[in-house]
Amino acid sequence: MRLGVKIFVLQIFVLQALLVSYQDVLAQKANLDSLETVLKDPHPDTARIKVLQKLALGYLSKEPVKSLRYSDEAKTLSQKTGNRKATTSSLQLMARALRADHKDSLALVIADRSLILAKELGDPLEISGSLGVLNSIYESQDIQKCIPVLEEKIRVDKKLNDPIRLSTDYQVLGDKFRMQGKNDLALENFTIGYNILIKAGMREKTGRCLQGMAGQNYIMTQYETAVSMLSEAIQLNKSQKDWNAVGDNYNLMGIVYRRKGPQDSAIYWYNQCLELFTQRNERARKVYPLNNLGNIYQDMKQFEKAIEYRRKSIAVCMETNQKNQIGGTLNSLALTYLDMKEYDKALLTIDSAYNINKAFGAEWETRRLLFQTKAKVYEIQGKTDSSLFYFKKYIDIRDSIYGKESTEKMMKLKIQLETQQKEDQILFLKKDNEIKSQLSGKQSLLLQNAALREEKSKSEMALLSQTVKLEKAKSIHNQWELQIQKLKGQVSQNKLASLSQKQRLMEKEKLLNQSEVKERILERNLLIIGSVLLGALAILIFFRIRIFNQKARIQTLTRISRDLHDNVGSTLGSITMYSEMAKTMRRSGSEKLEEVLGKIEENSRESVDMMADIVWSLNPINEPLEKLMLRLQNYAADVLQTKGVAVHFEMDEKLESHKTSLEERTNLFLIAKETLFNASKYSLGSAVSIRFQKISNGLLMTIEDNGQGFSDREIGMLHNGNGIRNMKMRAKEIKAELTINSTPGNGTRITVQLA
Repeated sequence: MRLGVKIFVLQIFVLQALLVSYQDVLAQKANLDSLETVLKDPHPDTARIKVLQKLALGYLSKEPVKSLRYSDEAKTLSQKTGNRKATTSSLQLMARALRADHKDSLALVIADRSLILAKELGDPLEISGSLGVLNSIYESQDIQKCIPVLEEKIRVDKKLNDPIRLSTDYQVLGDKFRMQGKNDLALENFTIGYNILIKAGMREKTGRCLQGMAGQNYIMTQYETAVSMLSEAIQLNKSQKDWNAVGDNYNLMGIVYRRKGPQDSAIYWYNQCLELFTQRNERARKVYPLNNLGNIYQDMKQFEKAIEYRRKSIAVCMETNQKNQIGGTLNSLALTYLDMKEYDKALLTIDSAYNINKAFGAEWETRRLLFQTKAKVYEIQGKTDSSLFYFKKYIDIRDSIYGKESTEKMMKLKIQLETQQKEDQILFLKKDNEIKSQLSGKQSLLLQNAALREEKSKSEMALLSQTVKLEKAKSIHNQWELQIQKLKGQVSQNKLASLSQKQRLMEKEKLLNQSEVKERILERNLLIIGSVLLGALAILIFFRIRIFNQKARIQTLTRISRDLHDNVGSTLGSITMYSEMAKTMRRSGSEKLEEVLGKIEENSRESVDMMADIVWSLNPINEPLEKLMLRLQNYAADVLQTKGVAVHFEMDEKLESHKTSLEERTNLFLIAKETLFNASKYSLGSAVSIRFQKISNGLLMTIEDNGQGFSDREIGMLHNGNGIRNMKMRAKEIKAELTINSTPGNGTRITVQLA
């Protein structure tokens, strides 16, 4: 009886949410009805095509079948009028409608047709649109197929000279690599998208790029970097009034703090996201912070609050018709009941999730998760038969999904094998033709040889007759040679005279050549000596520079080791001491054990924060003064804003790109951190302001609160304390002047003037 009442109550809850959703649908339907009324009136074909495409786009998510009908009518009319560009865009809408109706195979065929037509048109914008549709279809089939499609889209979009479109392409590609677990490639593509906008002078548009980079750093457990990037993204998105992006960044900041801690900071950012989406009437987006608030309260074992937020999330899913979110959210609610050991409620919730998914035609992956959870509930209850029944359903769905994937792979392999066989046959035929042509060539060569032999015999006969004639000519030639020899005797005498003159000239040339060789040898030796001297000078300069850099590095390492010894070392020592005390108290059963454990937790968190500060200061990316401001904003949010203290930051525009050295960056941050900590602990004020100003002889940092202030005597006592002494020592290290001004009832102001 009780179970029946619970089912009835849950059905009433779902019906109420659906009623609110129906009212919203009516308002959207009125807009589409007005377009359909316009369509009934006679219009020129071009105007009618545009109305049909608007209707197809309007019905795309709610009624994909109707969207398909309108886009098909727009395509037919476009073909009739010969408007190929409108035909391409109508085919894209048809593919999107088929994808929304879960007919991916047909959607893929239509998308391919739109891409072919776009390439025939040679319109880069239409080609890019068709590739985008293909990417959305492949997302639900095989993420690996998305990669070459997106790479081609990037090549096309480079021709459009649109930095925002190109940057978005790299962000989407980075997201696909993230889904595959290729974190380095994902971060590389997010960074390329960011740099494209920076190079185009669009730094104000980089908010969404920073969001993607921050998400990837979160996955890679680089929490501090993720928080820094998200802080900068929030400021940029606010300046662009991109409120949806601001809300998404708030939500992601909460996710980072849920993993990083503290949990109060995560709750703060989730609530900021929820409040913004409520103010902006972004009801569909409220699902994400509501789900995350349910998750963190479940982590904290505050189950009633977790259930409250999960129910709110389900109501929003119903209102906004987010079919794919309802099953997952109900499954999370069932897991909460499971942690509370309320098994009947868990089973009831799982059954409701299954029925809703079945009615909405949700994907099998969601059903698989629900069957797996139900099997787990029955296993905990000890109902082995029921657990095995639902576990078998879970296995069947999983195997059917994997079987479908393996069948597709087998078909691909079969097509590849058939293609390879055809290629082998073509290659065999080519080689056979080559052999036949070679044989025919050999036969022609034999015929040519026979003809050559016949010609050779004829030429030999001609040579014999010629030799007879040559013998006669030789006798005549001998007579002429006798006369020539006489003439040669006379010529040889003349040659002897000319040779003696040539020998003298050659001796002179030899002497000149020897002198030239000596000069060249001397020049070469001088060049070698000069090169050796220059090389020695370069080596000397290199070692002098290396020695100088080693000295600077030793000084930096000395300072880091000193900070580690003084700060982290002392804190770790305290942890060791408190651990020994905790062991003794546990054996004796002392009531103060919880207090000592709290001290250990506090000192451990301090050690982590100190190490994070040192790592942050060593990173060269944080040289701009603007990074220091963002770091202080994050710290102020943790220390002051969570206590309700308002924080105001101000910086001269000239200082945003001002570079700081390692020592300046470290000491300015630690002075400001100590000041903000003291303000949160002692000032009892409601507001704190931090200003960075450009002055004639350098930089001025001012931190001021409206708290209770201190008297002169109290300030003197503070000067003798460790906190003020450390602040003065750090100011002295960077050759800065530290000033503290305070009067009772008028707050406190601390200034650091850096030359």
